[in-house]
Amino acid sequence: RDGRRLRPGSPSAEYHALRIRAKRLRYSLEIFGELYGKPAERMTSALKALQDMLGDHQDAEVAIERLHAIVARHGAELPPETLVAIGTLIERHRQRGSGLRAEFPGDFRATVERWRPLSRAIATAARVAARPMPEDPRVATTEADEAPSSAGAEAEPATPEPPAEPREPASRPAPAPAPWAPPAPPPAEADGEGTLSRMRHLFHRD
Repeated sequence: RDGRRLRPGSPSAEYHALRIRAKRLRYSLEIFGELYGKPAERMTSALKALQDMLGDHQDAEVAIERLHAIVARHGAELPPETLVAIGTLIERHRQRGSGLRAEFPGDFRATVERWRPLSRAIATAARVAARPMPEDPRVATTEADEAPSSAGAEAEPATPEPPAEPREPASRPAPAPAPWAPPAPPPAEADGEGTLSRMRHLFHRD
C-alpha cells in the first residue's frame, strides 16, 4: 500500500522508508521461506530487486545533499572550476534519481504480483497447521484393550484375604538366678549323742 501512494514527486524519505520495510520482509522470508516453497523464493528475488533499486535511489539523494552541504560551507573558498564540477555531479545524481523513480512503479508492480501467490501459500499453510492431528491407531488400540468390555460389566469380587494369625503373647523374660550362697550345714547334733553314735558305728558291726 505504501508503494502505491508513491509518486515521482514524493519526498525521498518515503522511498527510503519503503526500502527499509522491503528489507525486513526479505530477511523474514529468508528465514521462514522454506515453509512456503517456490512462492517464497520468487518473492524474495522480487524484494531484492526492489530493495536494490530503492538503495540506488537513496544513494543518489544522499550524494545530492552532501554536495549541496559542501557548497553551502565552502562555496566562497572554492575555485569556479570546482563549483562547476560539483554542479555537474549534482545534476547527474538528480537525473539518476529521476530515472529510478520512473522505474519504480513497474518494479513495485512485479513485487506485488509475486506477493499474491505467496499470500495464498501462507493461508494454505495456516489452514493445514490448524487441523487437528490424526490420532495414532496404536494409542487407540492400547486404550481399547485397557478399557472394560462393556460399560455395565460388574467388577469381579475381590478375593478375601485370609484372617490374620493370632499373635502369641510376648514371652516373659526368665527370672534372674539367685545369687550363689554356700549350702547350709546339716543340723547340729548334741555333742554326747553324736559322739556315741559314731563310736557304735565304728566298733559294733553286724
